[in-house]
Amino acid sequence: MSTAAAIGRLRDAFPDRCEAQVPLADLCSWRIGGPVDLLFRPESEEELAAALGLLAGEGADWWLMGAGSNLLFPDEGLRGVVIRLGQGLAHCHISASMLEAGAALAAAALARQAAAAGLAGLEFAGGIPGTVGGLVRMNAGAFGQEVAQVLTRVRLMARDGGRRWAVADELALGYRSAPGLGDRIVLAAEFCL
Repeated sequence: MSTAAAIGRLRDAFPDRCEAQVPLADLCSWRIGGPVDLLFRPESEEELAAALGLLAGEGADWWLMGAGSNLLFPDEGLRGVVIRLGQGLAHCHISASMLEAGAALAAAALARQAAAAGLAGLEFAGGIPGTVGGLVRMNAGAFGQEVAQVLTRVRLMARDGGRRWAVADELALGYRSAPGLGDRIVLAAEFCL
């Protein structure tokens, strides 16, 4: 089993979602880093789960990234696969005072959509250069507010592709941390505004 075999299988399964030898400097705010063997952009939970299964079966290294804010990559790049959630996972649905957003949605877009619907509570996110997934992972905040104050539940994916909703209390949110997430992937978050 090898990373090269995993990359080949992933490219065969999702040719339109894969790009080889992408400079990591192009994917992060610091503009630093050599190429990654493969960039994979899943557009759905199903594509992500299938890819994780394939990568686990080959024992390949992979990393998940959001908007690339404040990430530093090595000059020699990375051997393996970087997964960056696509726009299919950047939805936003509003119902009364509840807002559900996909993990790939930009934090600024989240704040704008909440404001456009007349909902308060996410104003602090308007200047954070990240995604909803990153907001949750870091319990991000600004101006005396943080995600923990408005987060109700999170849709998660385990490394084996299993998915479930978890209530915010399960994440043990602390200052710029969410230790209860472990190595699970944030797919979506629900906020009460």
